[in-house]
Amino acid sequence: GVGRELMERAVGFARERGAGHIWLEVTNVNAPAIHAYRRMGFAFCGLDTALYHGTESEGEHALYMSMPCP
Repeated sequence: GVGRELMERAVGFARERGAGHIWLEVTNVNAPAIHAYRRMGFAFCGLDTALYHGTESEGEHALYMSMPCP
């Protein structure tokens, strides 16, 4: 419930400022977050295979997700 509440507040903040879309980035190994974002209405829109090079997350991929800001 806390994650959903935080996202609802972020969407409200974006809506007040006239945003057309909400965008986020999540690592491909964070399955619980990916499933939660999809339940909230986010869809996959991009992939970055190099974002985590040289970090503790080397080998992971950045997934980009977005949804229209109602």
